[in-house]
Amino acid sequence: MGALEESKVIHNLCNLEVRVNTTGLKGGDTGYGGRTEVTLLNLGSTAMAGRVDGQFPDRAEQITIEVTGDAELFALAEALEWAAQRLRVAIG
Repeated sequence: MGALEESKVIHNLCNLEVRVNTTGLKGGDTGYGGRTEVTLLNLGSTAMAGRVDGQFPDRAEQITIEVTGDAELFALAEALEWAAQRLRVAIG
């Protein structure tokens, strides 16, 4: 995809890979070609489901969130940082 392609495997009682692929900043909205994906991949014993537009969740082996545009890249990064922080609070 371009500017950044990285992944990390998390081993626990479940095994999960997270992948980040992005073109990085391209200078504007989706028409400038900016694209970012965050993917969660079940490597074993990870119970995951995906829900789109509030529909009934379907079990999934891989879930990808894709946004296009520079503002969307910033917003996704901020949203994931906030979610990670809140989850750490819940864990204690």
